[in-house]
Amino acid sequence: ASSVTNSSSYTWSCSGSNGGTTASCSAAKTVVVTTASGLSGSYYPNITLTGTPVLTRTEAVAFDWGQGSPASGIVGTDLYSVRWTGYVTIPTTGTYQFQTRSDDGVRLYINNALVIDNWTNHGDTADTSNGVTLTAGQSVPVVLEYFEQAGGALIPLTWRTPSTTSFIPI
Repeated sequence: ASSVTNSSSYTWSCSGSNGGTTASCSAAKTVVVTTASGLSGSYYPNITLTGTPVLTRTEAVAFDWGQGSPASGIVGTDLYSVRWTGYVTIPTTGTYQFQTRSDDGVRLYINNALVIDNWTNHGDTADTSNGVTLTAGQSVPVVLEYFEQAGGALIPLTWRTPSTTSFIPI
């Protein structure tokens, strides 16, 4: 297709042959096109990131929910988990550090490598990765996993780029 429109249905088809055997397929799938930036967060009604998410939304990860819910009426105030996935485009070649503040558990994967691992029940804690060398223009996969056991809930994700001296939101 030369262009796509929001919430439209598109059909893909394929065919091929191998040694006289011909196969074909087709599928209809509703594709939702958005211009939101951030990571795709899947919210689970447990602390194990299992089962079917009760909510999925694209968002910048910079949350301090305090004693509240990330989505009132959908996600509780305690005993939930979130997995955010997506890509970040690297602006400048050099060494990056990533930092999370969390209450409770957190794991961060950058470019498929585990760089922060504090999958424990804890109060407000800052975790900082070792330096990660990245190349300008590179689209790097990011996976951030979080669980909230009880009490306060926060999870901002920041980075220190080669050109900054402090941590800033991604």
